[in-house]
Amino acid sequence: LFVTAHLLLSVHPFAVADISVFVLAGQSQGVNYDNNAANLPSELQSPQTNVWFWYKFGWWPDNSSGGVLSSGGNWVPLAPQPKGTTTVFSSRVPSGGYGFGPELTLGRDLAAGLPGEQVAILKYTWNATSLGHRSDREGWNVNDDDQIFEGMLDEVDAALGALRSAG
Repeated sequence: LFVTAHLLLSVHPFAVADISVFVLAGQSQGVNYDNNAANLPSELQSPQTNVWFWYKFGWWPDNSSGGVLSSGGNWVPLAPQPKGTTTVFSSRVPSGGYGFGPELTLGRDLAAGLPGEQVAILKYTWNATSLGHRSDREGWNVNDDDQIFEGMLDEVDAALGALRSAG
């Protein structure tokens, strides 16, 4: 699932900025459960200050199997995310380490391909979820009173609202 939104906002330090917002939503591949940021090239280990990042991801439902990571309801520079004490990332990411998903290279490539535009990425991904209906786990099926999809819409609303408020 990939969604793009364009906003015209006044955001410091720009007088008027065209912000391209990309939503990454999905399952464990979006979390990238086994990726240890220590194995990244150095240019991807550092924050990408030219790409804004809002994230909420982990195990579904919240905290049932090891926690949720989030940017705390704030836009931050794109960077690997701290594991903390959660099990959101596998044991290949040590406690206190950092993990990452496809957003790092996507952000770099989008910023390079959209010169002069502010790029923002919202990541909303969940381990152990299904794209369709399964009786043993929550899914992304919008026809099944889907809490995951509704949660994503709420998160997108909050993130876009924060951009509007910043203007």
